[in-house]
Amino acid sequence: MKLRIAVIAGLFSLLWVSMVAAIEVIEWKRDQVAGHRFELVSGDKVTVYDFGANGVVLATVGLKNGPVTGPVFQWRIEGGQLQILEGDRVIESLTLLKAEGKTVTVKRKSGDEAVFVVTVR
Repeated sequence: MKLRIAVIAGLFSLLWVSMVAAIEVIEWKRDQVAGHRFELVSGDKVTVYDFGANGVVLATVGLKNGPVTGPVFQWRIEGGQLQILEGDRVIESLTLLKAEGKTVTVKRKSGDEAVFVVTVR
């Protein structure tokens, strides 16, 4: 019985390692971000990021059919993630999960997935 459990555990470990190895990490490239507008299409919030080539991002954030604001932040690509900063503090981090046509699917700092439409400014 113990041998059977050990064999099953070993097979499960091998399966898990091969599944994790098959996950492809997609890293952001500067030319995918600079000069582009990202507009959130999922959820009930308004989130629009206009990324400048100079590392500045003009944001529009708020609620659909509600108040919005237009803060100015900085952006960078660090460790393959697109980070939005307020001073030295990372306020949003977008991990690229999928880029298809004019949309990108990302994992946000909160852990939630989101879909943005991307257009050239």
